Amino acid sequence: MKALIVDDIESNLYLLKSLLEGHGHEVIEATNGLEALEILAVESADLIISDILMPQMDGFMLCQEVKRNPKLCHIPFIIYTATYTGPQDEALALELGADRFLIKPCDPAAFITEVNDVLANSPSIHTLSDESIAASADSLKLYNERLVNKLGEKVLQLDEEVQEHRKTITELNRMEDLLNASQTISKLGGWEWDLERSEMYWTDQTYTIYELAPEDIPSNGLEFFNLCMDHYAPEDRFRLQESMKRCIIYGEPFTLEGNFITARGKHLFVFMSGKPVYENGTITKIIGMVQDVTERRRAEIEQSELKEQLRQTQKLESIGQLAGGIAHDFNNLLTVILGYAEDISQNMSSGNPLFKDVEEIIKAGQRALGLTSQLLSFSRKQMLQLQTIDMVDVIDEMNKMLIRLIGENIDFSVVTVDPKSHVKADRNHLEQVIMNLVINAKEAMPNGGKLKITTRNIQISDSVNRGYRESLPGNYVELCISDTGCGMDSETKLRLFEPFFTTKEKSKGTGLGLSTMYGIIKQVGGDIQVHSESGVGSTFMILFPLTDDEPSETDEDLHAIDISGNQELIMVVEDDPAVCELIEMMILKLGYRCLAVRSAAAAIRSIITDEVMPELVITDIIMPGMNGKELADQLLEHNPDLKVLLMSGYSDNILSQNIEIGSSIPFMQKPFTRYEVGMRIKKLLNAGNPNVPKHLSMLMIDDDEDLRLLFSRQCKKQGHSLYEAESLASALHTLTSTVLDAVLIDLNFPDTDGITVLREIRKQGYKMPAIMVSGDISRIDLEALKPLGCIATLEKSHLISELVKQVERILL
Repeated sequence: MKALIVDDIESNLYLLKSLLEGHGHEVIEATNGLEALEILAVESADLIISDILMPQMDGFMLCQEVKRNPKLCHIPFIIYTATYTGPQDEALALELGADRFLIKPCDPAAFITEVNDVLANSPSIHTLSDESIAASADSLKLYNERLVNKLGEKVLQLDEEVQEHRKTITELNRMEDLLNASQTISKLGGWEWDLERSEMYWTDQTYTIYELAPEDIPSNGLEFFNLCMDHYAPEDRFRLQESMKRCIIYGEPFTLEGNFITARGKHLFVFMSGKPVYENGTITKIIGMVQDVTERRRAEIEQSELKEQLRQTQKLESIGQLAGGIAHDFNNLLTVILGYAEDISQNMSSGNPLFKDVEEIIKAGQRALGLTSQLLSFSRKQMLQLQTIDMVDVIDEMNKMLIRLIGENIDFSVVTVDPKSHVKADRNHLEQVIMNLVINAKEAMPNGGKLKITTRNIQISDSVNRGYRESLPGNYVELCISDTGCGMDSETKLRLFEPFFTTKEKSKGTGLGLSTMYGIIKQVGGDIQVHSESGVGSTFMILFPLTDDEPSETDEDLHAIDISGNQELIMVVEDDPAVCELIEMMILKLGYRCLAVRSAAAAIRSIITDEVMPELVITDIIMPGMNGKELADQLLEHNPDLKVLLMSGYSDNILSQNIEIGSSIPFMQKPFTRYEVGMRIKKLLNAGNPNVPKHLSMLMIDDDEDLRLLFSRQCKKQGHSLYEAESLASALHTLTSTVLDAVLIDLNFPDTDGITVLREIRKQGYKMPAIMVSGDISRIDLEALKPLGCIATLEKSHLISELVKQVERILL
C-alpha cells in the first residue's frame, strides 16, 4: 500500500512516515494541498492522510478537490489533525468526503487500526457530483466560517506563543548578561571538560583571564588542558596536574591557588577549583572555575607589610619615648655643666693651669649636646625653628661643599624638575638630612659610582600614594638621593632607622644618623621610603609638605650688639633648681634684675595677684602642673604687651604646632650660653613687641553649641579669647567677672531674640561694642540698633575663619 501524507510540519511528517513504513507501507510526502495534487497528477496513491491547517491549500480544500476529481475520488482520505477537534469540524470533513477524522496525537496501534479499517472499506467510493456539491452549499459556507475562525484562533495562539517565546528569550538574555557581568566583576570564569567527547568548554570570562580567543585554542580536550597548564608557573603546574588527575580517576574535588601568566605575559595570581560530574556512576565531566584574585593577594601582602611597618613604627616610638626622656633630663644637666663651665672660663685667665681643663669640659659638653640633639630629633621632641625655604636653593647652596665632600671618583649630578619647591622646615636640619644621606652614599661607593639628587613637586591622593603609605593626601616636595653603591639586604632595611643600629665598625659611627634623619622628617609632617638591592645601590625618597608661602626672611645678625642690660626686671620660671639658679646668675651678670620662681602658679601669683611687672618672662615649657605654653597664654591674656620667651630641651608635643621663625612667642633651645641668653633678651626688649598681635577678648551669645565651639577654636588660633554663653542668664554671669572688648549676639533664640538680649545687657550697665549675628542679616536694621551700641552685623553663612577675620576688621 502506498500512502500520501500531507503536513507542513517536518517533524509530523517524519513520525507519520516512520510509523507507516514500520508497518510495511510505502510513503510519499507533501507539505500542502497544492503540492499533494501535483504529486497525485503524476503518481498514484492508495491512501491520503492530511493535516488541515497548511499554507497555500488546507486539508479541507484538498479533500474537496480529491473527491471532485473522477480519477482521484476513489482514494480513501483521512483527516489527521490537532487543530480542529469540535464536532462541527468532524462533520464538515466527513461531508466533504473524508473517510476518517482522527485527532492528534493518536496511539500508534489505534492509528494503524483506523488506517487498515479505511483500506478495508475502500470499495465504497465517495464522489461528489456537481449536484451534490451545489446541495452542500450550506456545508461549504460552514466550512469557510470554521476555517476562518480556526485560522483566527491559530493566529492568536501563535502570537501568544511568539510573545511567550520572546519573553523567555529576553529573560534568558537578561540572566546571561547578569551572569556575565557578575563573572566580569568578580573576575571569575567557568570551564567544563567533557571526558567522553574530549572537548573543553570555557565561559567568556575564562577567555578574558587567559587573554585568549576561541580560535586560539585546540579542539581536542587533552591538548586544551595541556595548553592551560602551560600558563601556570612551574612550581604550581605540577600541583594542578596532580589534582586534576586525582579528580578524573578518584573523583576528588580540588581547590588551589597559584601564580599564572596570561597569553600576553601578564602575571596574575589565580584561584582554581574543580569537581567531577557523574552519569550512571561514571565520571563523564569535570567542571570548575578559575578566578583572578591578584588584587586580593596584593592586598594581603600589603596588609602584611603594613602590619610589619606598624610593628616597626611602634618599636621606634617606644625607643623614641625612652630616648626623648633621657635626652630631656640630660639636657638640663648639660645646661648647668656648660653654663657654669662657661662662667668659670670667662672669669679665668688663659694662663691659669686649670684653663685648658675647663675648655675640655666645655668641649665634652658640646659633644654630649650633639648626642642629645640627635636623640631628640629621632624621638621627634626637638624644638624646630621652622621657616619657609626653597629646597632647590638649599641644594644649590650646598652643591660646592657636597662636590668637595664626595671626591672626584663619584659622578655627582643634581636634577631639578620644578624650579620652585617651597617647604616649611628647619634649614639646619634639612641640610643635616641631605648631608647624612650623601655621606652614606659616598661610603657605599668606595671605588666610585654615581650619586644623583633629584627634587620634584608631586601630589599624593587616596588612590595614588606612590608608595608613601603614611602620608596624607596633599602636595609635597620629593627629595630623591640615589647611589650605585653596595646596597642593602632586607634585614638591614628593616632595622635601618633604629637608633644605635649601624653596619659600620664600632669606632666609625654611633648609629644615630639615619634615626635622627627619620625623626626630623616625621616631625615636619614628611615621609620616607627606601628602595635598595644588594650590589645595585640605594634610593632614599623623602617627602616634605609643599607650601605656597614665599621663603622667610632670616633673623638679623645680633652678634655685634651690646647685650648688657639696664636693670630691667626679668622673670625666670624653671622647675629645675640647678637650671633656675644658673639662668638667674646669667641674667644678673648681664646687668638685669631677676625674679626666679619654680612654677607657673608662682609666676601667675606674682604678676596677677602681687602686680609684679617684669619686662620679660622666660619660662621653661616642660613643668609639672601648668606647662610653659599655657602659662604664656594666660599671662598674655592678662597683659597682651608682656614679652615672653619659651625655653626647652624638647617639646613633648605640648605646642599645637612647631614654633616658626616670626611667630608670636619665640623660644630658646637648651642648653644655651650667657651670650645667647643676652641676645635673646636684648632682641625682645628692643623689638617694641611687634610679634604679639592685638589681643581681643570677646563673648559669644548663641544657643548653637557647635558654632560656638568652632568659633572659639578659630579665635584661639588667631590669639584671641572667646567666652561662650548659650542664654542671657549665662551671659550676664560671665559679664560680672570678665572685661570684654566686644559681645557677639545671635539674632534668634528659642524663647527670645538677640535685640532683647542686647537691651538687657545695656540695662545692666555693660557698654562694650556689640555685633549682631544672623543667618539672614537683611532682617536686621543696623541703624535702629546703633543707639544700643550695635556697631555691625555678621552673616553666619561665611566660613568660621572668615567670620573671625571680619570681627578683627570691625574691632581692630
